[in-house]
Amino acid sequence: MFLSTDFILHQSVASESLSVDTFSYKNDVYVAISAPSTESCLIFQWDHIEMNFRTYDNITGQSIVGCKSVIIENEVFVIVAQLFGGSHIYKFDDDQSRFNKFQDIEKGPYKLLNIHTFIVFTHKLERGQDVS
Repeated sequence: MFLSTDFILHQSVASESLSVDTFSYKNDVYVAISAPSTESCLIFQWDHIEMNFRTYDNITGQSIVGCKSVIIENEVFVIVAQLFGGSHIYKFDDDQSRFNKFQDIEKGPYKLLNIHTFIVFTHKLERGQDVS
């Protein structure tokens, strides 16, 4: 018996992309794909019945090079990095079931080309502890 370890194509998206990010929210799985040729950050949601990703939302912009999700206190944000026109942060609106612009990232000499997330851990020290 021969077992193959090759990946097989499951689904294609009709747009070239520069980055792909996955995130989970309320027991659903999503994919955010930056598509500069269509000036979009495409958001797909996993369809548990059809067993594929379906279009969920489309965040438009100028020369989008990155879409990165961040979940903070059960709220979903998508950071959209653009080459032109500044970059933006979008927040998911449960009532409208879509992403709305939440914050602009200042224009300036710096451009977001590659987005990484990190977690900052805080440590509470009690008085009287020796921290040396």
